[in-house]
Amino acid sequence: MESTPAVRLRPMQVDDLDTVVALETQLFETPWDRLRFRRSLERQQPAWVALSNAPQQDETPVGYLVASSGAGVADLLTIGVSPQCQRSGIAAQLLAQLLTQLQSQQVQELFLEVRASNEAAIGFYRAKGFEQVGVRRNYYRRPATPDEAEGREDGLLFKRELTQS
Repeated sequence: MESTPAVRLRPMQVDDLDTVVALETQLFETPWDRLRFRRSLERQQPAWVALSNAPQQDETPVGYLVASSGAGVADLLTIGVSPQCQRSGIAAQLLAQLLTQLQSQQVQELFLEVRASNEAAIGFYRAKGFEQVGVRRNYYRRPATPDEAEGREDGLLFKRELTQS
């Protein structure tokens, strides 16, 4: 097992958006655009970046997370970690930060959707205490490939109960 890299978490800022959008575009088939991230920041939704503390690294985000919350529930909207840093614990650190924030705000449940084909993410969320509670048929757009026409893919709905301390 790899050791967890030295990262520092801080709230996402407008200055982070170029890097965050570039990561999102690299990581996802149907990525968020800059406007969607900017609107999340304007709405003061929970949004965090992970910055490497390695001496050779600058203040460039290597991971990010955006959520929304209200009326005692929250949704994890997007989370990503640069390919070079995946499977190193950064996503877990970002999720833990979000859980701490949500619990302090008395949020009781956290929901998320994940592509049915994303086995790595499904395993990660299950290991973090999420349970599948539904399926959203044809939830995600699947871009065309040389072998397949554009299509749709199911989204699995997961939920985690948040205990209040």
